[in-house]
Amino acid sequence: MPIFELPPVTKFGFGTIDTEHVDIADRINACLLAASADETPLDPQLLVALREKMLEHFLSEEALMEGLDFPLLQQHRLQHQKILAVVDRILSGSAASNRVDLETVLVFLDGLIEDVLHADLPFKTYLYERGILQ
Repeated sequence: MPIFELPPVTKFGFGTIDTEHVDIADRINACLLAASADETPLDPQLLVALREKMLEHFLSEEALMEGLDFPLLQQHRLQHQKILAVVDRILSGSAASNRVDLETVLVFLDGLIEDVLHADLPFKTYLYERGILQ
């Protein structure tokens, strides 16, 4: 059973956004489970791969927005950059200690929540306003 599930309001039903969000959430859940176990420390490379998956998603989402002339694209891009900056700062600290704890994984979860619950909702509204979503 996952620790975190995306709420239904985050679903778009458009493009690859939903699939990408679920993939990132699944990866975060796997890291959360591993980090909360009292076994060996989580391999920092799992978080590096997760960060890369988040970047792929952000670029894919931004390309979709650009193709649909989303007027808030630059603002959205900045939100993505802020999320990645926080993740990168945490990753550099984890790399230095070569250990990943639960707090570190929660930063990734916060980034996903920021993206799907805050950054993406204006785009979803835009898609409804344009009649692309119904």
